[in-house]
Amino acid sequence: MQATAWRAGRPLLEGGIEEPPALGGLVRDRLRDAVMSGEIPPGARLRQVALARTLGVSRMPVRDAISALVAESLLVELPGGGVGVPVLTAADVQSLLSVREVLERHALQALVGHARTGGHSPAVVSPPAETATADAHVRFHRTLCQAAGDRYLTSALATVWPSLGRLMHGAGRLPEHVVALDATLHRLLLVGDRRRAATVLEEQFALVRRWLDLDARGPLTLRCEEVG
Repeated sequence: MQATAWRAGRPLLEGGIEEPPALGGLVRDRLRDAVMSGEIPPGARLRQVALARTLGVSRMPVRDAISALVAESLLVELPGGGVGVPVLTAADVQSLLSVREVLERHALQALVGHARTGGHSPAVVSPPAETATADAHVRFHRTLCQAAGDRYLTSALATVWPSLGRLMHGAGRLPEHVVALDATLHRLLLVGDRRRAATVLEEQFALVRRWLDLDARGPLTLRCEEVG
């Protein structure tokens, strides 16, 4: 991966870090937000020393934060050492969406089972946000999957949601119909209507794929840069 110089923007610089006990988590969240928003773009190579200097912290919390983001697949280890923000090709995105769809279908079956026995989780009862943002959509679906109560499913999805959120965040405003289907899906799950809920979920999957328009977009690449 070739690299050119890149300077950290405001999301990394604004505000101080004042709580030492939570330092590692704050650094992790700051870096995650920068990657998710595109402030640190796909193809960027991260340097611990430069990031520590920019954030005004030692290298240890930066190293821990980077390890956490590698586990979330938001960062990848690069040949020759170091880490970078992965560049998602159209094939990568197709695979990401396919995995998400398989896992959510499984979650739907579990959720309907809970509804039929009256075992609603508070997370399921809470309606989705009405804002047409990718973050709200991902957050709602993540909550539903967690409410399924399957720890293996939750663990598998933990490697999918961050990359899915980054992908959708970069694609722009979520279509209103996708937002409306979130509300419909929520109502159907509460009454245990598995058949109609499954139909709505499949319709939503198709809409998201058309929204991302993968064939037209081609590889989701940006210029390759280096943090430092």
